[in-house]
Amino acid sequence: MGARIDKGTTVTIDFREKDGSASEKPSIVTEHIELFGTDRCNVLTKGGLDIPAYSDLGSQDWLTVVAIADSVENLVHLKNYLGEQEYCLEQPQTSASSYGVAIAEYKADGTIEVDNGCVTLATGSDVIIPPEVTGGAAALYVNVNHIYVFPPGTRMSADNPFGLPWAAVAPTACLGGE
Repeated sequence: MGARIDKGTTVTIDFREKDGSASEKPSIVTEHIELFGTDRCNVLTKGGLDIPAYSDLGSQDWLTVVAIADSVENLVHLKNYLGEQEYCLEQPQTSASSYGVAIAEYKADGTIEVDNGCVTLATGSDVIIPPEVTGGAAALYVNVNHIYVFPPGTRMSADNPFGLPWAAVAPTACLGGE
């Protein structure tokens, strides 16, 4: 199962603290957002990220960048900037729960803010693509309408109120201890 954002979907980006409580950073609501990802091995070999040792479990494609803007034009500017900074801008079916994510925002004043190494949980509605469309087996993806963003170093555990939902969207994921 992958996560993506269908055209015209409005997404809420909800910032949280490591313990799952609400952050002081205000939520962002926009339809000018794109998800980018890459193979898990590319993320793990990059280095420099605070990713738990059990991260070899879960989906093969990991979310690497959430690009957020207030208009289509500014989203294009943001993607160009990210490309120049050598962020991975591939668009595979990406995981709904990931470590090491860059949250990139093109702000109203024209500045760009990038928070690297975040932990994310994307939720939304399940969409089934029938076999006659896929040409093979039916496929399932999540049309994302809400992304919870946790700071770098967050450990998803059963003690975190988001730990079980985070693991539920990645059935082979493992919850680590504190």
